[in-house]
Parts: sequence; structure tokens; C-alpha cells
Amino acid sequence: RLDTGEFRFARFMGTLLSIPALALGMANAMAIAFSFVGDTWGGHTFFKSLIRWDSVLVDWIVVVVYIIVPIFIGGISLASCIDNWWERTLIAWFVGTFACYIAFAIATITIEIDSCLQLVRFNPELRSPDFREFNFKTNLNVVKRAILMRLKHQFSGEVIIRYNVLGSEKISSKLTLSEVRKKNEYFESK
Repeated sequence: RLDTGEFRFARFMGTLLSIPALALGMANAMAIAFSFVGDTWGGHTFFKSLIRWDSVLVDWIVVVVYIIVPIFIGGISLASCIDNWWERTLIAWFVGTFACYIAFAIATITIEIDSCLQLVRFNPELRSPDFREFNFKTNLNVVKRAILMRLKHQFSGEVIIRYNVLGSEKISSKLTLSEVRKKNEYFESK
């Protein structure tokens, strides 16, 4: 209970440790919002490519959501002699804009996840006969493989190899790492 006034360390640490997750989530939401504003300013190219309707129909839907519905609500509020008609108009505009943003965000995230899974699913090095059918079990296996690849990439480290070639000297592609290091040390000593 919060009204007891006593300090609880576990709740405090849980709240403190949730701040990075909140900051990351808000940063992702702002990145999607930036793309949404750019897409809206650019003529809704993402919505038009996603829905594959006529371009004029998408533009009319946007005009109805952004302009006609708020003007209609504002007009009804004015005709009803409501003092805060502008608040209702503004709320209607915010709700319409937010609904379009949510649809954009869901579509963007869905397409990004599907693209990632397609890259894993159709990668020739990772292709498996199990992935030819598309059902929940194979999609779950693709997700597991994508997570495994991400973790492997993150925790495996990397090796940086520099190749120095003089004139006509050819370096074989079948050199071991120790042979490459010896050649690098030879060239660095000169």
C-alpha cells in the first residue's frame, strides 16, 4: 500500500530500473512519429503503398479524418451554444491524428518484424526444409533463430584483419589467422 508512508527498497529499485526501458520506448515512439510526420507531409506514400487503394481515396480519407470531422464537431458544438466548442474541435482533431499515428506505427512495426523474419527465413545459408511451410510452429522457429543470431552477433566479438599487399605478391585466401598476423607484423616492421 502506498499510504503507509514507509520506504520499500524493492519498489524503488524497480521504478529506478524501469526508467531506461521507458526512455527507449519513448525514443522509438518519437522515431516512428518523425517518420509519420514525414510520410504525412510527403503525401502519405507509406499508406498508399500499404493499402494499395486509389491515391485519391487515401487522400479523401485523410481529409475526412484531419479536417471534415473536426469541422463537423466544431460546427455542431457552435450550433449547440457550447462555450468550449474549440476544445471539442481540438480533441476531435487530436483523436483523428492519434488514430492515424497508431495505424501507422502498427503497420510499420508489423512490416519491420515481417521483413526481419523473411531475411532469416529465406537466407540461403540458413534455409531449412522445415521453413517451407508457414504456420505458427515454423514462425516460432524462425523467431528463435533470429534471436539466436542476434545474440551470437552481439556476444561473439569481432576480428579485424588488415591485408597489406606489395606489388605482385599474392595472398592466398586460405591463410590461417596466425599466418595473416605474421604477415601484418612483417609489413608493420618495415
